[in-house]
Amino acid sequence: MILAYLLLLFIGNQGIEGSCYASGMCCPGRDSSCGVQNDGGKRNETCYCDEGCLETGDCCSDYEEYCDIIVTDCVTSDWSEWSECNQNCGVGVKSRSRVIVQYPSPGGKSCGSLNQNRRCVGQRCSMYQRQYKSPIGETAEKEVREDGYQSDEPQEQTDDRNYCIVFELVKVSKACVKDDDFHGLHQGEIRCALCTDNSRHKSLGDRCRGHGVPSKLTRWRSTIHSRCHGKWKRKHETRDCRKLCPHGADFIFPEDTAKETHISKFIEKVQAIIIEETSQRPIGQIVRDLSASHATVNASVNED
Repeated sequence: MILAYLLLLFIGNQGIEGSCYASGMCCPGRDSSCGVQNDGGKRNETCYCDEGCLETGDCCSDYEEYCDIIVTDCVTSDWSEWSECNQNCGVGVKSRSRVIVQYPSPGGKSCGSLNQNRRCVGQRCSMYQRQYKSPIGETAEKEVREDGYQSDEPQEQTDDRNYCIVFELVKVSKACVKDDDFHGLHQGEIRCALCTDNSRHKSLGDRCRGHGVPSKLTRWRSTIHSRCHGKWKRKHETRDCRKLCPHGADFIFPEDTAKETHISKFIEKVQAIIIEETSQRPIGQIVRDLSASHATVNASVNED
């Protein structure tokens, strides 16, 4: 009898006041009536003993142990191979997907995104198309590369309408270091940005927005990962990126916003990945009365 009393006292003082064991409650599904009121503590809270409490985060401290709950996370297959670029000539999109192998139990880790898209540039252009497209020969090689840019043949010459700006990186935010696409950026490095025909603005004298001012600091920001930004100083302008950047252009200026309004005014990384993810937002007691709600998080390409 004394042992049982001590056990109840121990369980009741853990986490939120109240105990599934003490109340004898274990309810399937989402049940707002399956709650245990705090009895005399400083906090006037209710903890729950239904499966829904795993999602709302308000389970009684002994719920999983007493109700014998095994929480399982979502399990997905591996990502498929990236599809071919959907544009033979010019900017396009390639995609990959995965499927759910095991659905999560309440409180388990969600499945996350099942589809991913990434930007690509097809270089299979006819002579006619090359007159109107912006070949990015500096960023594409003959073979198919992991970054998603492909070409049937290397570009033999640089389009005279394109030009390349050479910048010295003066400042790089910490978020760039943490990002797989931008971790190679470091202060003091020389980087090249390509201005293509589709990126030039007539209002700027047929120049790209953001091409900088000689020897002056200007700001840059990734249109894919907004927290990756910094400052750089314009050093040179050239018709061929490879003359000053051995590996070609590191960046490409976004297309004229008058042509594509969803592209921002800042610089965009050529190899950047555009991902759309759907994730479940944490929800509280309101969800019990209004049912579960979800929020879609988009990795947007828009910036201020």
